[in-house]
Amino acid sequence: MAEVATIMTRIVNLVGNPCTVGPGMTIGTDWKEQMRSPKELSEGQNIKYFVAAKKYYDSFTKRVIAKNIILDMFIFTLNETGFSEMSDLFVTSGGFVVMHE
Repeated sequence: MAEVATIMTRIVNLVGNPCTVGPGMTIGTDWKEQMRSPKELSEGQNIKYFVAAKKYYDSFTKRVIAKNIILDMFIFTLNETGFSEMSDLFVTSGGFVVMHE
């Protein structure tokens, strides 16, 4: 039997703002709503969208792994982009995260 090489794909994400629409949204579009701080997140406060977004990104992670895709992320700030929700997506796929704050 001949061996078939596994083909890997790498996708680079450039993220500067939070997701405001769709199942992975981390903040709404209302200007009165503020992005949660790392302290609020660790204390379970102001996490209106966290559970739904985390669930979405976890399901997306499973699909990415099944397709042999590596995701990398260039990000400006951790708390303003929803990185807490997305972190497993990059770590589990074997990608890397470059952050500048």
